[in-house]
Amino acid sequence: MVTESTQATTYNSAVRHTTKAPAWVGMILVFTFIAFRSVSGQAASIPLYEKQDLRHSIAALSKCLRSRSVACVARSISRQGITVGVDGPRVTSDSLVHKLKVDHAMQCLFWGTSCSSSNKCSVSDAIGNLDVGSPGKPRMYENHWQVDLESKPSEACSTGLPLVFQLEEGYWKLKAVPYT
Repeated sequence: MVTESTQATTYNSAVRHTTKAPAWVGMILVFTFIAFRSVSGQAASIPLYEKQDLRHSIAALSKCLRSRSVACVARSISRQGITVGVDGPRVTSDSLVHKLKVDHAMQCLFWGTSCSSSNKCSVSDAIGNLDVGSPGKPRMYENHWQVDLESKPSEACSTGLPLVFQLEEGYWKLKAVPYT
């Protein structure tokens, strides 16, 4: 006589044996899924955890700017340096540290101090007015993801200030301040 438990055991055993696939089948399915996502263009959006990291990176940079910690600001920029101005020079981390101590134009740009012009729109002011919830469309540039952000207009920054952040080894770093 066949009981319900015997039937269930036989059924479970049959399912386990008939649904078992070699490990390489799973690998092919994963590879196909990744390839399809890349080709279809869906991989061009920033995953949620990276948006959270972008917010965290901006908050950390903002804290560095408010405290006017030159070393801290230098750690928040791209390891390749930061481009200052449209088609401007790339300033290395070491050079930025030096310039933030002695160059009035760089102090004006980053902190809004020592400005000789009436426009005192600084990175420090702009960082506080960024809309991180809706970054620009991410793009791949020189094998790195980049995203553009622009500060909202404010008293100090009447037109806002554009900033470019780049994803490097899991961290968003300030890559450029392409102001005009």
